[in-house]
Amino acid sequence: MSLLAGDDHRLLAVRAVDLVSAMAPSDLVLEAFRQEHPSLKEDSCAGTTVAVQEIFGSMVNILYEDEMGPSKRYLQRLLLKFISVVVGEDRTESEALMQLLLKGLSIRNSFPDANECCHVSFRIQRLRHEIPLRIRIFPQHNDVALRMWEAGAVLSEFFVQCGGLLAGRKVVELGAGTAVTGLVAAGCCKASHVHCTDFTQASLDNMKHNVAINEPWLRQKRPKEEPQSVISSGYLEWGEFGNGIDENLNPEAAVNPLLVPSADHLIQGDTLIAADVVYDKAILSPLVRTIWYFLTATTSSPHEKTAIFATTIRNQSTFQLFQEQLHSQGISSQILLSRKECGNLQLVFPMNFIQPRSDVVIYSLHLQRKPTK
Repeated sequence: MSLLAGDDHRLLAVRAVDLVSAMAPSDLVLEAFRQEHPSLKEDSCAGTTVAVQEIFGSMVNILYEDEMGPSKRYLQRLLLKFISVVVGEDRTESEALMQLLLKGLSIRNSFPDANECCHVSFRIQRLRHEIPLRIRIFPQHNDVALRMWEAGAVLSEFFVQCGGLLAGRKVVELGAGTAVTGLVAAGCCKASHVHCTDFTQASLDNMKHNVAINEPWLRQKRPKEEPQSVISSGYLEWGEFGNGIDENLNPEAAVNPLLVPSADHLIQGDTLIAADVVYDKAILSPLVRTIWYFLTATTSSPHEKTAIFATTIRNQSTFQLFQEQLHSQGISSQILLSRKECGNLQLVFPMNFIQPRSDVVIYSLHLQRKPTK
């Protein structure tokens, strides 16, 4: 019986090594490995040859030795799953697998460290080139901005598929976290400028790191005739921002001077993007205030101001309250991709998320037009 179910069949086109690089669920990695090695039996691979075990061990070892590779804890769990499920025993005759297990002995016997970081890697296929995207995450950290989340991955996949939405636009991202969506907007969607924002120092430092390691790749892989995107990052805390801007939308009125650069980008930008920022009722009011500020600020851009958000529906009442607060500020919402459609997007970021992709919805926000007399 296949380990894959439902929409996960879309992952069969992805190589096993790429799934490991993305820290995909171990069952999906093993299924992809089976597909690449037809000699493995469908239901049980007990007695798998040492040669095949060596191939798997060599694949994992390359990533294990990569300083910018996936989590070593993840790789150790994957090895144990491979030995248990594929080899069919609690031990292995493979020298490569044994060496990896010995390397990870101290890791398996230690408690997770919040400051442990790793990198997940993805290959974004374009018409004439491929973009290798690499993102640093902190899997054990309690700062949610230091990990990738469902809606961020789905919104990024939406932009990969519908990149024309951002072509030539000045984009600002709220709650950018790892900056993965902003990097996709810059590298795949021909946005003229992307400004990523967040507010904790840890997230800002990590965001700058991810922009720095990916910017050369994005520029190098882009065809010469395509204009280059500019990527920047800055501080933006919604509550402080909403209270510090005067009625004339003057960014110089911000109490904290750190807010001014991002406030200026909100004025000059024509597209606001965000993913997984609607999760706490306490932050909805300043979030809506920030969206309203963006939509009402005058810009010289020829593009109409719009916002594109992706939300994982964790609590329906929280999402409903957000919609009500938007409406009270004269902001309309329109579904771009339903939950079912989000679940059927082409997979680019096959990570192991908490909730299914079909819990994500993508929608646009605009100022409501006053009826003409």
